[in-house]
Amino acid sequence: MSISINIGKMIKFKRKEKGLSGELLAKKIGVSQQPLSRYERGVNDIKVNTLYSITQALNIPIDSFFAELIENESKKKQSNAQSDEFSLLAESIILE
Repeated sequence: MSISINIGKMIKFKRKEKGLSGELLAKKIGVSQQPLSRYERGVNDIKVNTLYSITQALNIPIDSFFAELIENESKKKQSNAQSDEFSLLAESIILE
């Protein structure tokens, strides 16, 4: 999954967590709702200054935003590795 999609999902999650509509967040950062929706879906890459504006509007530190994003990616990789190990184990049992 691309970084733009992951960032977009995180923006949408945080926006909803704060109880903001897409329209209201878009207004707070000075864009229409359409570009915000495109950022949230990962259709458009987001500029750093726009991401900073979003984190400010959501009242979350930008570093914690990235820390959470990295943590989520790490968990996904770990889960995938465990799944791969299980598949190899199952395959070896079947082949025996």
